[in-house]
Amino acid sequence: PNPFNPTTIMELTMPVAGDMQVDVYNLRGQVVATLASGYMDANTYTLTWDAADAASGMYFVKAQAGGFVMTQKLMLVK
Repeated sequence: PNPFNPTTIMELTMPVAGDMQVDVYNLRGQVVATLASGYMDANTYTLTWDAADAASGMYFVKAQAGGFVMTQKLMLVK
């Protein structure tokens, strides 16, 4: 769900095995959470971000794998 409070669940499908990096950024471009990092097999993954310690506001989740990059906005409302 978006907006969310205080946790959100994202589903990510890796069509081929490889290195994957999924980070959450604040508006200043600082990494506030790493949801996945390293080699992952081809599969569908469920990633959870518990933002209980984060401030309300807009965040970006950025997924990188095999030269593919996807960014999505998240709105945390407490």
